[in-house]
Amino acid sequence: MVSLYGIAGVQLWNDLKYYTEGMTRPFNSSADLVSRWRKEGDISAYPMAGQHATGSQNLRPSDRFVENGAYLRFRNVTLGYTIPLSNLGSVGKGFKSFRIYGTVQNLFTITKYKGYDPEISAQDPGSAESFLFARGIDGGQYPQPRSYMIGVQVGF
Repeated sequence: MVSLYGIAGVQLWNDLKYYTEGMTRPFNSSADLVSRWRKEGDISAYPMAGQHATGSQNLRPSDRFVENGAYLRFRNVTLGYTIPLSNLGSVGKGFKSFRIYGTVQNLFTITKYKGYDPEISAQDPGSAESFLFARGIDGGQYPQPRSYMIGVQVGF
């Protein structure tokens, strides 16, 4: 059994990218900034460092931090096998069925989004203001965990 989940046609503001690549702070920058613009003739996706509110205006919001948030996630994948009772011999006496299975949740996600997880939620679900104004903003929340489970299903 495979359970898929996804969304298309959404744009997300990557707030983590804004803080780590926007050069808005003098610390905790992305390693990608090593290839930033430094002198005339340089070709780079990143502007010159050190020109915050003046010069390059890095503090202004721009579409540089807006990304395609479409994704397809393999939410739940289960693989199982029902063992014929004749193969169990004396161990299978009294059983009506015997099945072994393995399940993986959040196996993988197909996306072009560069943040941790394109499936974002409000910063503070208990706050009406945060829920309303934080839609479509990825503040760097932790990604969905991947979990594994194996099991045995026995029918008596």
